[in-house]
Formats: sequence, C-alpha cells, structure tokens
Amino acid sequence: MYKFFRNIGLILIVITSFIYTERLTNVVKEYDDIMVDIKENKSLFETKPIEAKIVKNTIIPGLNGRVIDIDKSYKKMREYGKYNEDLFVYKKISPKDKLNDNIDKYVIKGNKKNKVAIILTNLNDIDSILKYNQKFSFYITNSWYEENKEKAITLVDEGYTLLSNDNKYIKKILGQKNGYCYVEDYNKDILKKCKKNDDYTIIPSIIIKDNSLINLEKSIDSGSIITIKIKNPENAIKYIVNKGYEIVSLEELLDEDI
Repeated sequence: MYKFFRNIGLILIVITSFIYTERLTNVVKEYDDIMVDIKENKSLFETKPIEAKIVKNTIIPGLNGRVIDIDKSYKKMREYGKYNEDLFVYKKISPKDKLNDNIDKYVIKGNKKNKVAIILTNLNDIDSILKYNQKFSFYITNSWYEENKEKAITLVDEGYTLLSNDNKYIKKILGQKNGYCYVEDYNKDILKKCKKNDDYTIIPSIIIKDNSLINLEKSIDSGSIITIKIKNPENAIKYIVNKGYEIVSLEELLDEDI
C-alpha cells in the first residue's frame, strides 16, 4: 500500500512539474521580444474578408481575409533568431458566402482591384490574338475543341481560361481547375445543367460587338468581365491597358484569394 501511494505521489510530482514548466515557458514566451513584436505588428498584416455581393440569382464573389497564426509565426522566428515579418504564418478566413457554395447563381463580375477579364468568342485567328501577350479567356465550342485539341491543351497549360457549356473535357482531360459556362442573358436551362456539373455560369458585364468603344468607356471598372466578339480586339485591349487595368484570366479574376 505504501508503494502504491508513493508511486501516486511521484506521478503527481511529475505532472505538477510538467504543468509548472509549461506555464513558465508560456510566461517567458509572452515576454520574449519576438512575441512582443509579433503582437504589436500583426494588425498591420491582417485583413478582414470581403463578403460576396448577392442580388437575387447573381453573385460577385468576395475575397478571403487572413489572420496571423501567432504560435507558428513565433516558432519560425525563434528558429530564425529574430523578428522578421516575412516569416509570418497566416490562416485564411473565408467570406460567409463562398463562390463554390453559390454555384446556382450567375457570376456577373470579379473581385480584384484594377483587374478585368476579357472573354474572346471569335477564335478564327487565335494565334494572332495570343501575340498580345495578355491572359485572355476563350469561349470554345465542342466542334472547335475537336479540331484544336492540341491548341486547347497549350492554352490551359499556359494559364488561359477556357469556357464551354460542356466542361467535362476541360476539367477532366485538359486539367483546368474550374469549369465555366457562358451565357449573355439569363438561361435557366444552362444554369441548371452547369450547377449539376459543378461549373460556374458566367454573364459578362460588358459585351463589345463592333469597333465602337462607347460601351466600354461607360461601363468598365475593377472586376469587369468583358466579352469581345469582333475579330480584331486591338483597340479595345489598348484602351483597357491605357486606363490602368490589368487583364487577367477569368480563373484569377474570380479567385477568392487575395
């Protein structure tokens, strides 16, 4: 019996010692200059999420926010030997309404400041279009894909976004992360079909059907999704770039990461 109580006593001493040591370590850590600097500066690097804008059956996706993982950041900086903001470890905070939870809605715009996406529908001379060295997005038909499979592979590999109202081959064969359907007005049948396949349905915010830039001049702003239906988009591209907008792929424009 004595042995039993002695062993219990030893165990309690070990546990108490462990708890005390852990608390002491935490206290020391809290007063460490690195930890103090982390807590003083973390608010400068944290951002709140920007919520999606949902109106009826349309959505403009939001943006993820981020907070600093204090313990992981401290560990990295402690190993480095001093405070260094480049070693911050972040945790992502998603908007309440995420884009992939609203696949039953039309996407009408993007979420990136000073960035726009251009969707081209006239692919008769696609090689000359690619010479502009901009990350365009392309609406393709099944017949175009059947005749241009190698070109389609190259486009996806080089970071262009392909849209189609039948995205099975785009995701499974070409390896594009997301599928994007395309309509220029509300179409419940396509929306329903695309929702079933976990594809996003895109309605452009601006459509250019001729060489006039009036519609573009009146409507363009950050996040615009611009469809250009004419064969030569050079004037529209020059106008967009000269206004200070960066042309990015649709995939990038709609990405909720900053």
